[in-house]
Amino acid sequence: MKAESAHLIDPQRPFSLELCVRSHGWYQCPPFRWLPAEGTLLRGERDGERDYLITTRQRTDGQLELRVAGPAVDGPLGLEMARRMTAMLRLDEDLAGFATMAAGKPKLASIVGQGWGRILRGGSLWEDVSKALMGTNTTWRQAVRCIDQLARFAPSSSHVDGLPLYPTAAEIAGLDEPTVRDRVRCGYRAPFLLSIARGAVDGTFDLEGLDREGASLSVQEADKRLRELPGIGPATSAYLLVFLGHYDRPTIDSATVAFAAKHYFDGEKRSPKEVGALFDHYAPYRALGTWGEVWQSWQGDKETRDGLG
Repeated sequence: MKAESAHLIDPQRPFSLELCVRSHGWYQCPPFRWLPAEGTLLRGERDGERDYLITTRQRTDGQLELRVAGPAVDGPLGLEMARRMTAMLRLDEDLAGFATMAAGKPKLASIVGQGWGRILRGGSLWEDVSKALMGTNTTWRQAVRCIDQLARFAPSSSHVDGLPLYPTAAEIAGLDEPTVRDRVRCGYRAPFLLSIARGAVDGTFDLEGLDREGASLSVQEADKRLRELPGIGPATSAYLLVFLGHYDRPTIDSATVAFAAKHYFDGEKRSPKEVGALFDHYAPYRALGTWGEVWQSWQGDKETRDGLG
């Protein structure tokens, strides 16, 4: 029998659910769904064969109200689903130092004061890695299409029509390359995806351990382990480090280089090293400072054109 449980979370202030969600594109990808008119985030989750729906909204008093729908949610399972959503919203991390630093930075002070700074992540490192892989060397629109097709290897939510859940590594590991190429349309990424999935299943890649221990590792060790994954290069590793709680290594990818050319170098593209140096003053939160600047520049026409809003 399906039931519902309610959970209240008082986040570290300032915090805006909308800014957390909309500043990172995972909200456009299954098993998330953002309802802008209601300011509500939906997330499909699984526990074995059972599936759940987590509905999150922010009340006028700033608290977050999480409702968990599914079987046996009036006990530990409901609490577990609320814990997962707390982790996805990064509410269990202390970013007071970042907020204090950003208050003195003209290009960040406004959005951080409004509650920006926590980057929405997936429910597991496997989810984040596989989604990030779909976004390498391509447009965001194409990445979203690939992620959507990848998600369709999982069952669909029993709570929301048309919402795929997210496949486990084991579900992907059992596929062959032609099937992945044909259905996901991810090109050269298909063998990398399969290698990561199979390695996660057979223990070659301990994604669960890295996810669990990542914040306590040095950034060098966490980066080393991420870059052992097929298809994960330095820019994608820097991106994934943020999901492990390491915020000081900015992602210097083509989008960041293009942003710097437009806003700092009069249209001239510079080396990743020169671009990275622009954001040194945000240490030890260079990744957040960089993303805050880049994301703000996308608001408006570019956001609409690229499907980011």
